[in-house]
Amino acid sequence: MDSKSKLRKVLQVKLHQFLNKFRHAFSLPEYKNIFDICLGIAKSQSVIGNRIAQSLGESISLKKTCERLYLNLRRENLGERLQDCQCKPKGK
Repeated sequence: MDSKSKLRKVLQVKLHQFLNKFRHAFSLPEYKNIFDICLGIAKSQSVIGNRIAQSLGESISLKKTCERLYLNLRRENLGERLQDCQCKPKGK
């Protein structure tokens, strides 16, 4: 495994550790989608949906990946729930 692959793996582990605080507030599909979006932003170094979807390299078409990301980003109260998790301690 080359150094670039090791770094990529370490960063993905760090991302999982950071996002773990959101796990209790979201269903598993919602949590996985949040992780995919964050990972896509990190990989593509862009906030453009098409670039995020492309960087994920999923086996489904790029169009379907974009639709999935956009659909999940439009979930009601997603932003408020993310802010609540970020601002409030887990025990409260």
